Amino acid sequence: MKYLHERRDERTPATQAWVDRIRQEIGYAARGLKRSPGFTIAVVLTLGLGIGVNASMFSLLNRLFVQPPAGVQRPNEVRRLYLEFVNGSGSAGRLTSPRIEYPQYRALRAALDPSIVLGIYTAPDSTAVRDGNVRIAVRRSLVNPDYFTVAGVRASAGRLFGRDESDIAVATLVAVVSDAFWRDAFNGDRSILGKQVTIGVQQFTIIGVAQPGFTGLDIDAVDVWLPANTNERSGGGMPGPWYNSFGTSFKTVVRPGTPASEQRLLSVGTNAIRPVEIRGWVYDPTIRLVSGPIVEALGPADRATEVTVATRIAGVAFMVLIIACANVTNLLLLRATRRKREIAVRRALGVTRARLVEQLTVESLLLAVCGGVVALVFSSWAGVALRRLVLPRVHWADGVVDLGTLAFTFGVTLLLGIVAGLLPAIQAMKPDLVESLKAGMQSGAYRGSKLRAALLTVQAALCLVLLVGAGLFIRSLDNVQSIGVGYNAENEIFLRPQFDDPMAHDDEVRAAMPEAVKRLSTVDGVEAVAYSAVGPLQGAMFRTIHLPGHDSTPQLPGDYGPSMAAVSPAFFKASGLVLRAGRDFNDGDQRSTAPVIIVGESMARLYWPGQPAIGKCFMILKRDGPCYVVVGVAADAHRRGLIEAPISQFYVPITQIREVPRVLIVRVRPGSAATVVRTAEQIFRPLVTRMVGMDARTFANVLERELRPWRLGATLFTALGALALVVAAIGVYSVVAYGVSQRIHEMGIRIALGARARDILDLVLSDGLRIVGVGIVIGAVTALALGRLVASLLFGVVPSDPSILIGAIVLMGVVGAVGCLIPGWRAARVDPATALRTD
Repeated sequence: MKYLHERRDERTPATQAWVDRIRQEIGYAARGLKRSPGFTIAVVLTLGLGIGVNASMFSLLNRLFVQPPAGVQRPNEVRRLYLEFVNGSGSAGRLTSPRIEYPQYRALRAALDPSIVLGIYTAPDSTAVRDGNVRIAVRRSLVNPDYFTVAGVRASAGRLFGRDESDIAVATLVAVVSDAFWRDAFNGDRSILGKQVTIGVQQFTIIGVAQPGFTGLDIDAVDVWLPANTNERSGGGMPGPWYNSFGTSFKTVVRPGTPASEQRLLSVGTNAIRPVEIRGWVYDPTIRLVSGPIVEALGPADRATEVTVATRIAGVAFMVLIIACANVTNLLLLRATRRKREIAVRRALGVTRARLVEQLTVESLLLAVCGGVVALVFSSWAGVALRRLVLPRVHWADGVVDLGTLAFTFGVTLLLGIVAGLLPAIQAMKPDLVESLKAGMQSGAYRGSKLRAALLTVQAALCLVLLVGAGLFIRSLDNVQSIGVGYNAENEIFLRPQFDDPMAHDDEVRAAMPEAVKRLSTVDGVEAVAYSAVGPLQGAMFRTIHLPGHDSTPQLPGDYGPSMAAVSPAFFKASGLVLRAGRDFNDGDQRSTAPVIIVGESMARLYWPGQPAIGKCFMILKRDGPCYVVVGVAADAHRRGLIEAPISQFYVPITQIREVPRVLIVRVRPGSAATVVRTAEQIFRPLVTRMVGMDARTFANVLERELRPWRLGATLFTALGALALVVAAIGVYSVVAYGVSQRIHEMGIRIALGARARDILDLVLSDGLRIVGVGIVIGAVTALALGRLVASLLFGVVPSDPSILIGAIVLMGVVGAVGCLIPGWRAARVDPATALRTD
């Protein structure tokens, strides 16, 4: 204890004096801020919102673009492999995908030296773990044993997958769980090792727990890893096992070593993959193997639109921070100017300039720290909302506020506290001491006004940029929503039976669908019901076709090839898709051995120009297969998304093509959707085993997925633009109101000499709007220059759209005018006698 006491007293007198002085400055600043609660609250909230928005965005982008997967050893050495191939017919350029089909991986593995370790894994999907009567929803991934080797991950309990569990043709029913899932679901009980649980529909033995912190190689966290050989997919409707066809794609990772070794791997891999032809895969002889870093968002793969929008919103958030900083600096400038006399008195009493600068800086830092605390509270909520908004289907393993976010918030808070406080402190030191002591409040009314005007100009300019961005995304969203997709979306719902492992119930579902349709069609409120393999606007199945007497088939620009939809009778009535010619499928087509099809308008014109399509035929997949006869022509409809060029499409009776029906398409009368969904689940449950629920979506729900990028941009730009507009309005009002307060004598004299209220109002408006106008001009030029950064994210509108630019200018002008009118109206009503007596 004596030693500790002596160590505590080792501080020098100078250090002790500095600590005591800082403590006094903090106390003095706190008392001063307490006396001005309105000013304090305004500054703290402005900083809190500005910093909090940026902290939330930093947390998201840090996880996407900077932070490697937790638990991976030496992550900078791990590389992801991608396939680069022709997009459709080649007219739309090339695509880069992280997904490699198993036959391609097998060829790659055989071509490389055995010493090179290749890890493969599937993107996590949802299933359930059953332990007795307890059902726990989990995210699972199928991997090979080398997956953990490449990641450098060890088992914290039990073991990981071994070589004897790598035979792709023999399912090995063992499982490894994450440490987080082990602790949450099993309370960290080591007795689960060797225990059998049901994952999906199969019994697996838990053999190990991965090391703490590791939840996979993507941001989408994994709870359970299963061997790749436990996959039960049927090969996408193709004959034979999934590992010989276009059935399941894997992501691939490797530690190539040196850059030269990586280039050799890519060269050998490209040569190995090019000859591979897969059933169901459009063959591309120019396919190429490329690589990227372990941080997936930095790789060459085509980035999700939501992620691209998020990167642009990061710039918007930074603009909000600048606006907030400019506004706070202006408020501090006004406060420092109002304290001009106080500062002069303190200097006359012997306080040095440096000490006064220190006092004002400590005050701004205290405000910034309070704002930083508000920012952390705000970001912990806003960050979760932002993650759900940008990437709603991702299962996040980590929280929003981590050490990186804390460091970022602290750094920005410190920087803003110094910058926002130092400028007002320096400005406050400029006036002459004698003049400040002798003068009244009106002396030097416009000292430092150029800085305040410049800060207000910056706020107005950046606010206009954000308003233009919001307008562009709102217009894009409106344009996308007005696209006709071909279907009648009114009162249409899609029902999909849910299972822990859907592929394991294919035969049951195939047998149950006709009976379910028969029963559901008699339910009150149902106008039409049908089923299909893929629901409208929920994807497409591309098939190679052959025209009799032709060596090749024509193809639309940018098209992957003909899109096939396997449907039941009444599909067109249920979906609202119009038949232009011919007839619909009937029950006889379902049972007949004579194959028939219905083609889309674009396909009919492309294949048989100037001729009726009815009665024509073509073969599917095999040139020597049966010729499917056209019995109808349907209106074109979107298959893959809202933004879609015309594609060749045709419809086949689902029983003739042996596809698995997965979606019930039901057209209901208004107000009966909820009842129909409950009845459909009651009908379906006795027909299949282990159904866990019925997923019900309206057409609006399906469209929501497609609208997300534009809705995301419109929502975030509008929210941040509104926040910036409020902050800018406060800034305009504060600066103009302060200017008016400094000119009370002048206003009194003008009124005494005969100036009308309108003249005073015009004077105040002209001074304030001149500053706002300069900001608007700068903002308009900046918005036009930055428009190219969001051009690819817009639809049906150009970044230089004059109506949006004019609308933003008018809105900014109105806000600026209102901010000037309030203090101007007060100035116009001032009593001359009172104004002339005011010091």
